[in-house]
Amino acid sequence: LNLFLRGFTFRTTLNDQENCIKSIFKTLLNDLSANKVKIKVILTTYKNNKNYLFIKFIEKFFKGKIIDKRLDANIFKSQSDSFIETLRIANNFKDTSLITRADLIFIKKIPLNRLDKKSFLFQWKHFHDFKIKEVPDQLHFIGVNQIKNIYNVCKNNKNKLGLLPDKTGYYTLHNLYNILSENNINSSYIFN
Repeated sequence: LNLFLRGFTFRTTLNDQENCIKSIFKTLLNDLSANKVKIKVILTTYKNNKNYLFIKFIEKFFKGKIIDKRLDANIFKSQSDSFIETLRIANNFKDTSLITRADLIFIKKIPLNRLDKKSFLFQWKHFHDFKIKEVPDQLHFIGVNQIKNIYNVCKNNKNKLGLLPDKTGYYTLHNLYNILSENNINSSYIFN
């Protein structure tokens, strides 16, 4: 499994960021690690002056391979830009990918029975707004058989990834469900 950590880091305190990283490895990925799933961490977070601390926090809770592909926020200016770049990088690694923001605290383990190499999974089955099918943007699982397809669909629909039917959400990922559906890509969810 390729774990991509994306987005901004150190949005609040050092302690908060360390707790976010701890929750990823001690909670979210706990069952994967317990079942000997080999995990690589690929950093596609934005570069900042605390990069060394971020890696130090990861190394405190994770003893595997860390690949640094951090992004420049001056080049990848929006959430959709950085997500598409993360997908491009994921396309070069031959395995399933879990893409998550690095500034979140997780309280649930990923259920192994939900992960499938042919699937694209959102974090849960509930929409932020059911009427316009607005989805959360924090956590995505992409099976190895879907990565190239998802990358191409997102790249070709970059300007619509966040643009919801109510004309809000530019450059986010909140319209991702609608884009995938329009392109006949089935999706499901990780958590109930």
